[in-house]
Amino acid sequence: MNKKYAALAITAAIAAAGFAPLSAFAATEQPVGTPVVIAANPQSTASYADALAAYNTALAAYNTASADSAATKTTVQPAFNAARTAYNTLLRAIGAARATVDQTFRDAIKNANTAYRTARKAATTAQAKVDADNAFRASVAAASSARDTEYAKYPAPAAPAPMPVLTNPSKGGNGEKPGNKPGNGEKPNNGGKKGK
Repeated sequence: MNKKYAALAITAAIAAAGFAPLSAFAATEQPVGTPVVIAANPQSTASYADALAAYNTALAAYNTASADSAATKTTVQPAFNAARTAYNTLLRAIGAARATVDQTFRDAIKNANTAYRTARKAATTAQAKVDADNAFRASVAAASSARDTEYAKYPAPAAPAPMPVLTNPSKGGNGEKPGNKPGNGEKPNNGGKKGK
């Protein structure tokens, strides 16, 4: 085989290898040059949807409880705790959904890197090396784009607003002793520890 045909064979192999690892993202084989689609994990999607619905419900209950003019700390605290717990559950669901996407992305990059190293090692001309570089960049860009598209399916909403300062009916105030507030001429009570 002469050098011209060898270079042509290597260029074809590089072009094919640059897109072949991306098929790991797809549910089915896709022709070269089409966008890469990450197959969604139905279990992660369902977990995310359930966690998002639970969070929205808990957040609505918390917002309603904290907006009540007669609200006290004892009435708002359980709603706040429920909203915070639902938010943390939602964040874990997002993490689990994204973990599958991350693993697929890492595998695609690893395969693209292996194909790139093989192509660079086999390259005998400057053009073959450039083709290997371009194929690798295209593979990484396609994998990154597919990962970002999949990430967009799992947005994280804002955390619940901090609990407002409310009175506690059993203590007749917000539960603090009036003498322990800084600014009234006295040092705050540090629990018996000396401050520096």
